[in-house]
Amino acid sequence: MAGSADEQNGCEAETSRNAVPEQPRELLPIVALAAVLVVLLVLAATPALMLSRMARMTAEVTTLMLPAYEAVRDFAYVTERRLAASRGVALSDEPRYRRELAAGRAAEDSALAVMIYHAPRLGPRFAAHVDTLRMLVARRDSLERSIGVDLRAGDIPAMPAFDAINAAAIHQVEQLRDALSDLTDLMLAENEEWAAQQRGAAVLLGIIAAAAALVLGWFGLQQQRLRHTAQRALALAEQRREELERLTEIRTRLMRGFSHDMKNPLGAASGYLQLLTDGIMGAMTDEQRRSVSRASGSIDSAIHLVDDLLELARAESGNLAIHWVPTDLAALVRDVAEEYRGQAETRGLAFDVRLPEHAPRVMTDRRRVGQVLGNLISNAVKYTRDGRIAIRLDVVEDTEAHAQAAISVEDTGPGIPNAMQRRLFDEFVRLDPSETGGAGIGLTIARRIAHALDGDITLRSTEGEGSVFTLWLPLNGEKTV
Repeated sequence: MAGSADEQNGCEAETSRNAVPEQPRELLPIVALAAVLVVLLVLAATPALMLSRMARMTAEVTTLMLPAYEAVRDFAYVTERRLAASRGVALSDEPRYRRELAAGRAAEDSALAVMIYHAPRLGPRFAAHVDTLRMLVARRDSLERSIGVDLRAGDIPAMPAFDAINAAAIHQVEQLRDALSDLTDLMLAENEEWAAQQRGAAVLLGIIAAAAALVLGWFGLQQQRLRHTAQRALALAEQRREELERLTEIRTRLMRGFSHDMKNPLGAASGYLQLLTDGIMGAMTDEQRRSVSRASGSIDSAIHLVDDLLELARAESGNLAIHWVPTDLAALVRDVAEEYRGQAETRGLAFDVRLPEHAPRVMTDRRRVGQVLGNLISNAVKYTRDGRIAIRLDVVEDTEAHAQAAISVEDTGPGIPNAMQRRLFDEFVRLDPSETGGAGIGLTIARRIAHALDGDITLRSTEGEGSVFTLWLPLNGEKTV
């Protein structure tokens, strides 16, 4: 047994070391698994996000940046040819130059229209340069129409202004190229920053996934260790249960053998004392009769104690004989109570028995119920010095399908301290150890009989005021007679 105790202590110590608070331990694998799933979902979605970002960037380049670049390039090229054609028209007014000038104007207007269309999406800087260029082109066209007339008249005052506008227009074209170049660099930088963020997030998520995997692994190991510890504890508990059953059986056999061996000589001694009392052995003096009577009473007490020990042994081994028969509880309570009325009245106690008009019939063991009730009334008479004892039979219905008979024994005795109430139904516990008589197992046997009858015994007591013991018996049970 020492080895078993050491093993149990080892199991308890290991369980304590491995123990994790119940609520966090239950949530830990759920949180770790959720983290792994979230990481996997994010990692699975990252390539799709990157492809979507690249597709959006490609679309911006294809539908926005590239047309704007081409429009600026075409405008610069067409402007050079148009200027040459414009000078040719001003100097010679040949049809060839006029056709080139008209074609240049159309191409220039087309390129400018493309730039105006995309300007709102290319930012305020690009839009401002496009507006400036559009105003310069309008002024240049106005001057262009007057240059030819001035040249033919021999006066060219508009020529310097025309050249200045052309130079300003070419400068705006350069500004547009710079704006597009800056937008391209900004777009590339944003995409590079986004890609860097995605790489950092992927690394972080990988770390989280690894940590969650480690947590799951640790939890699995802990669960395995706890499972092994629980298996060892269960095996040890089974071993201890078997050992306890074996010890209980040994004690039961010992009590049976001891009780049997004790009752025979006690019965014989009681018989011889009865012969003395009857005068078979000759006449006795009054002092001798008193001594024989005291000895006979002591032997009877010893026999009753032996009977109680036998009853306790049967209760512990589950061998209490129960005979289920229809029983009139009111008649039974009245009969048992009347057996103790004389003792109560001799002690100067009021003795009150209250029974319902329509008492229930219960399927139970009449003799066992009488045994339990007799024990409760006997204790009440024994410990109550003045006042009264009240015995009542009530029917308590919790629900239609669950009703109980409550047989209560109320006294005005000293009451029972709260600390004592928790131990009163234990073996060999007595309310007043200084009192002689009894071994402190009557209530133990009574409660075990009540349990065998599918009932129970409850106690309600206030120190200094009295106690109420209640025997509860089911009314709706189905038992075989």
